[in-house]
Amino acid sequence: MDATLGIIAGITSGLFFALKDVYSKKAITQKGLENALFYIYFLAWLPVALYFLLFDYKAFSASDLQLGGFVGLGLTLGYFLFFKAMESGKISLVGPVSELWVLFTVIAAFFVLGEKISFNQTIGLVLSFVALFILSDRGKTDSKSVFYAFAAAVVWGFSWFTVKPLVDSVGTFGAYFLYVGVGVVLFFLYAVFSKKLAKPGKIFLIPAFLLVLAYLVEVWGVGLSTVSLVSIAYSPSYILSVIVLTRLMLGEKLKKIHYAGIALILTAITLIALG
Repeated sequence: MDATLGIIAGITSGLFFALKDVYSKKAITQKGLENALFYIYFLAWLPVALYFLLFDYKAFSASDLQLGGFVGLGLTLGYFLFFKAMESGKISLVGPVSELWVLFTVIAAFFVLGEKISFNQTIGLVLSFVALFILSDRGKTDSKSVFYAFAAAVVWGFSWFTVKPLVDSVGTFGAYFLYVGVGVVLFFLYAVFSKKLAKPGKIFLIPAFLLVLAYLVEVWGVGLSTVSLVSIAYSPSYILSVIVLTRLMLGEKLKKIHYAGIALILTAITLIALG
């Protein structure tokens, strides 16, 4: 296990995901939510799908397809809610809130798999809900975007914990092929039936490329170290990168109370990851 490379991978992946969100926001603003969802997801799925089919293909069993469908539905709904959050609010605010998916993964594992919750994780759970209360300004401002981001975190958390058995069965690229493929189909249908599907544009290339790059770096880091180590490095990197990049590239500014809430989220995620 190479702890140093795992930490570097987590930090780098967090930066790439933050950049992806900034450029996704631009795509949403210019081309609309429906087109941003479909084209970014499709362009991020295509190269990995081609690699899987050409070099890493494994036949899927019925249980693989069922599990891939479940994970795909969860991640697709999560991305829809997160993009809605970005559409209606500041990324520097909704990005940190969406990272609470880790919280709900722990809760899902507790109820579904019977895993125990440690004292550190319990404190982390409490701090998470305090942070949400702060970030929504007690429901007075920014509540809509925070709600969408929180809902995305819930959906991601309760679907992501089932990814491991899928990866164990069909491999990393096979799992990606399945669960992102579900999103490609659903987002295409969403854009078509909403009658807002437009021609692809260059605006979608950068966020899609960053999404694939962030994913591959994260997988590389996990392969060299552990999921928990990469996650501990990833979350602070993503949150801090989002705050800095949105300030520089989008001109977003937060209130002091928001920074306090984000600090609590960072603390909560660290406690949950440490276990």
